[in-house]
Amino acid sequence: MAKGTITISGEAEAQALVGATTATGTFTVGVDDTGHDVKFFGATSGKSLLWDESADELLLAGTMKIKEQAAADADTAAYGQIWVDDAVPNALYFTNDAGNDIALTSGSAIAASSGGGLVHLVTANLPTDAGTTGTTFNNFYDSSYTSYHVVMRDVEMANDGISFRMLFNKTSDQSEEGGANYWMAINGYKHTGAVYNASSVDLAYGVLIPNLGNATGEVGNLMLTISGMQNSAVFAGVFGSLSWHHNTSTLIAGSLAMQYHGNAGTSFSGFTLKTESGNFAGGSVSIYGHATS
Repeated sequence: MAKGTITISGEAEAQALVGATTATGTFTVGVDDTGHDVKFFGATSGKSLLWDESADELLLAGTMKIKEQAAADADTAAYGQIWVDDAVPNALYFTNDAGNDIALTSGSAIAASSGGGLVHLVTANLPTDAGTTGTTFNNFYDSSYTSYHVVMRDVEMANDGISFRMLFNKTSDQSEEGGANYWMAINGYKHTGAVYNASSVDLAYGVLIPNLGNATGEVGNLMLTISGMQNSAVFAGVFGSLSWHHNTSTLIAGSLAMQYHGNAGTSFSGFTLKTESGNFAGGSVSIYGHATS
């Protein structure tokens, strides 16, 4: 290509450059306030990058990869930076024009807010075919969080006269930690006003909803806090409340407490939920990390 300025214009038809073309100087499309669409196609159908001049938008059809680096680039007034830190695993950051690095991810989760509060980690439905096998919520532990808030909505079991159980999962191999090491207590009231108390020690599993006998239309809702999953003594605790609609009876527990007090050499990365027998008929679970400032 010759040196100097080359202008390509065409009113009646589009112009095409065929073959390899190299531009060694500044390449400008349009002028300020009057631009043009610029589109790059990929090797896969439907993958492209488009500058849409009429919408003033850059549109990416596909994923974007950002090479990790040790730190953000130099600050530029009125601009921010999105970049990937070279931690293991790497982490996504935003840096403002004052040079403040703000972590967007941490490990396998969203980074905890510096002001503290709850950070959503996962929400999933309870599989209807995973009752006695259990459904596992694993590897959500992160040292950024002091405890976890768990919301279980509309938990329904397909079989009557069974309990709803929780077991912690070992960090080492994600297997369930059983053994006679679970203690639990539920204290509350039935809809009749009668007191309900249930407690057990040395169980091989934790009980979140007890077996109240045969009934239909059983649905439970629970709000729980989990702490101590990886402390030195591994006395993991679950504390919270539940409401359990059991046909014409309603158990509203003012308090629920469960504790694992066994193998002091075991730390936990998550938990498994399962039924005493049969399957789940519905329900969902949301887990939030609780971060302190």
